[in-house]
Amino acid sequence: MLAWLALASLQAEAAALSKNELTVTHEDLAQIRPKGDVPRERFDKDLGQFEVRIPKERFPIPAPNCRSEVILRMPGVVSPSTDKQAELQRRWILFRALVRVQSREQKSERLPLASGPYMTGTSSGKRTLEYCNAYIDVKALRGH
Repeated sequence: MLAWLALASLQAEAAALSKNELTVTHEDLAQIRPKGDVPRERFDKDLGQFEVRIPKERFPIPAPNCRSEVILRMPGVVSPSTDKQAELQRRWILFRALVRVQSREQKSERLPLASGPYMTGTSSGKRTLEYCNAYIDVKALRGH
């Protein structure tokens, strides 16, 4: 029974990765910047940017050129054609969810991964992270 559950868990994670999603748990979060106690006003002033450091061995995509941690980045709101307040709100909700995961108040959180600019792939679908930086897919986040 345990083997079946482990296999089901691996299959679910593989399916999520095929959709460019990553599920993070407390063990995956080495650090979140800014710190979780950042006031909303400061978060907005910094355009909603944040980063999550994940130990290389816990990141599901190989990162051969990375020594210890993959930095998963949320880019700031810069496009004048978007609703800035709505974009900041989406980022704030995700940031707060990650802080809850880090403090064990929440079990996990799904993160949509952008396929570029540092991620390469083969025709068979195998992906590699060329450097230690990956990005949260902002467009996919809009669908949440």
